[in-house]
Amino acid sequence: MSAHAPRVVLIGEVLAAMVSAADVPLDAASAFTLSFAGAESNTAVGLARLGIGAEFVGRVGDDAIGRAAVRFLRGEGVGTDGVTVDPAPTGILVRSASSSGRTEVVYGRTRSAGSRLQPGDLDLIDWTDVGAAHVSGITAMLSASAHDTVTELFRRAEARAALTSFDPNLRLRLAPLPEWRRLSIPFARRADIVLVGADELLALTGEEQTDDAVAALWTERSRFVVVKDGPRGARAWDGTAWTVVETLPVPTVDPVGAGDAFDASFLAGLLRGRGLAMSLDEACRAGALVAQTPGDTAGLPREPVSRHAGDVDR
Repeated sequence: MSAHAPRVVLIGEVLAAMVSAADVPLDAASAFTLSFAGAESNTAVGLARLGIGAEFVGRVGDDAIGRAAVRFLRGEGVGTDGVTVDPAPTGILVRSASSSGRTEVVYGRTRSAGSRLQPGDLDLIDWTDVGAAHVSGITAMLSASAHDTVTELFRRAEARAALTSFDPNLRLRLAPLPEWRRLSIPFARRADIVLVGADELLALTGEEQTDDAVAALWTERSRFVVVKDGPRGARAWDGTAWTVVETLPVPTVDPVGAGDAFDASFLAGLLRGRGLAMSLDEACRAGALVAQTPGDTAGLPREPVSRHAGDVDR
């Protein structure tokens, strides 16, 4: 763990993930690999691997999967003091691994332990030296109490002048678009950093142009709006100019989890003072690494993946 970078608090789900063999449809799959997934838990693992202290707050069931999930997080160096054992079962997802990005997913998360987050769960962790808080729109959509917990996370982070980071992580299987707009846009406009996919940015704001969509989310508090565009790279708006990073094409095995890897690497770079351009470049490369590896977290790097700063365009 870095002796200098502040710690990050993340709240959300950790799910058991059953993943089929590459490019095998779910209805034809006969073998699955067990791993663990969840937007914020993936990001927590990514941060921990990069030496950033990551504290995960969430709930698991009093079951074998929940115990295994906690062991997995601890084994990756993620703080789990904020994990509560809940009477409800641990959530599960079953998905395909598609190189095309068209992934089939079946969820078993209704009334799961992860959806029963409570604002008081944030009392379980030590807030000393916490310098950032990260959450996704998925967590805010899980339940009313989970939404309240996201609100409380922002309140506590702001009270400590900690950086707040929000990734909408739009998933229309959870709720229709109007509900996503109602619940996610206020958090996006409240966050210091928004990490958002290019397509979901337009969908959430209803705008047709990226500049207009960013303007719809920008407030006096905003520091960066980072637009992730998959194999085309990423760009970040800082209120005055765009910083743009293009990526080299890489073979895609399983793109799921690449966005979480991007988030982890970008935040790690900023917290270490590496600057916007370098943090953006390293984030793109981390996402590309994960896309080349089956599973959500297997490809997460253990050190920053960078190139010469002169290759980054401003």
